Amino acid sequence: MIVPIIALNTFREAVRDKILYVLLIFGILMILVSRAIGWVSFGGESKITGRAPKIGTSVPEFRLDDIRGNSVGPNSFRGKRTLAVFWSPTCPHCTAMMDELHDWDKNRTESDPNLIVFTDGDKAAHANLELNAPIVFDVGYKTAEAIGMFGTPSAVMLDESGKVISETALGASTIWALIGKRK
Repeated sequence: MIVPIIALNTFREAVRDKILYVLLIFGILMILVSRAIGWVSFGGESKITGRAPKIGTSVPEFRLDDIRGNSVGPNSFRGKRTLAVFWSPTCPHCTAMMDELHDWDKNRTESDPNLIVFTDGDKAAHANLELNAPIVFDVGYKTAEAIGMFGTPSAVMLDESGKVISETALGASTIWALIGKRK
């Protein structure tokens, strides 16, 4: 009679140990996975793009022509916060947000930041945009990349002195978040 009881207890302990080991291994695995996700998530821009955020860097000196033929440089938008948007006429996400950008640009108040749009397209592709803000042609996005562009549409916020004060916002919803608008 004692042998079956001892055998049953031994079996129960073996099953309990296996369950304990499986739970322990599962817990360790979850901790490792969460650390890996945290490593990728925190420090976002530099880990995703391979580039460090440009926060705190000044806009480099540049001279680019806008759609109206005016020469635009950093002094054109210093003195007020400015949303620098990086846009392409061949980007479907850019064209999808252009109506909202147009409406916001037309209805900006004194408390809203200025706007400058960097693009790599040609004048014909931008003729019907009718923004109040300058649309500057930056072939190859050389200036835009120095400011913080990563893909289109994207944007950064510049302070009054021309320094980058935000990480790069990718996509319309995060661009609107930079200016406190929900779209």
